[in-house]
Amino acid sequence: MLFCYFEGLKKKNQKVESESERLLEEIDQARMEWDTAIQHFQYADHPDMVEYIIYYIKAAEKKYMYLLNRYKNQYEDYQYKKNY
Repeated sequence: MLFCYFEGLKKKNQKVESESERLLEEIDQARMEWDTAIQHFQYADHPDMVEYIIYYIKAAEKKYMYLLNRYKNQYEDYQYKKNY
C-alpha cells in the first residue's frame, strides 16, 4: 500500500516536470519571436511597416512576459519543495 502511494507521487512529479519543460520550451520560443521582431525593425522602410513592427514587438514582449510570470507562479513553490 505504501508502494502505491510512492508510485502515485512519482507519476505526479513526472507530470509536473513534463509540464514545466513544455512551458520552458514555450518561453524560449516566445523569446526568439521577440528577438526576431526586434531584428525586423531594422529593415522597416515604410511608416506603416514601422508601426506594424512596433505592434509586433510589443505583442511578442507581452507574450514572453506572460509565459515567464506563469512559470514563476506555477513552479516556484514546486522547485522550492523539491529541493527540501
